[in-house]
Amino acid sequence: MELQAVGGLFRPRWETQPLEAWASQLQAVCGNYHPVPAEGRKAITGAVEALYAGGIDFAHVTKDLSAVERHTADIRRDDQEHLFLIIQLTGACGIEQSGRQAVLQQGDCILVDSTRPSRFVFSGRFSNQISVHLPCQTMYAHRSVRFEVASRLDRSDPMATTLRSLVAKMLSGDTGGSKGDHLKSLLYDATRLSFMGDDVVELMATVSGAGQRVELVLELIDRHLTEPELGPKWLAQRLSVSLRTLQEDFQSTGATCTAMIRDKRLKLAAEFLERERSAGKGRSIADIAFACGFNDISYFNRSFREKFGSAPSGYLRGTSGPAVQ
Repeated sequence: MELQAVGGLFRPRWETQPLEAWASQLQAVCGNYHPVPAEGRKAITGAVEALYAGGIDFAHVTKDLSAVERHTADIRRDDQEHLFLIIQLTGACGIEQSGRQAVLQQGDCILVDSTRPSRFVFSGRFSNQISVHLPCQTMYAHRSVRFEVASRLDRSDPMATTLRSLVAKMLSGDTGGSKGDHLKSLLYDATRLSFMGDDVVELMATVSGAGQRVELVLELIDRHLTEPELGPKWLAQRLSVSLRTLQEDFQSTGATCTAMIRDKRLKLAAEFLERERSAGKGRSIADIAFACGFNDISYFNRSFREKFGSAPSGYLRGTSGPAVQ
């Protein structure tokens, strides 16, 4: 496998540590996930290690658990929103998300959305994975390519080879100068293309109940986030439900549909501002606001300050800035 050359990913021996210590590592690196130990075991063989290369966070996760779970309450407690590109290094892993199930074997890849409940099943067997943390809004903002989560990419697929090779290149440390930025952009594009799928509305036939409907709405929001017409009325029409039904569905999330769209757009705008400040391209705040789906610059400025405690102009100049999650 292309990643064999990356030091530390394939070891002959792995440490054993208490469940609580492993769970703490997982939460620090990946967010609120709950490990389920194999029956009769009080310790875990493996660890969760944070890696960073080319402007991207990675997690190297090894374990011999029964499962790892993420519930709606966990999602609410996390500010971070990522797509996790998971590459199975050794062992196997079953994954459940958005009504889909897949089993990863060595070399297989999958894309998992941190904003949706998920379950990872290992059945007590040792599993070794690398996870690439891709910013949710940035990935979904590219409207020309529709991609699917929780869909397995077989290890023999040429695109799986491409993804493994790009990750290996980044983790090799050869990302100096502008090379890291180009590799990051290439990885984003390759990931989108690797998991291209049909329009999400075709999944409506499999939806039953408010919970699955909310998951589908969240996917629609992410895919159409930068389109100005996106809103509760548009979503209700797309799903063929009443606006009242959509509002009732969202009561379980602890947020309104409108607030969720606004917050996701603001996070995307903060990412754009950070990139503009680093690159010094001189793109105006109005251009960024419109590109993120806002059509009222005053409302954008006010909302940005309320959420991040900083005006977008100050953040763009580098005189102040939000804690972008």
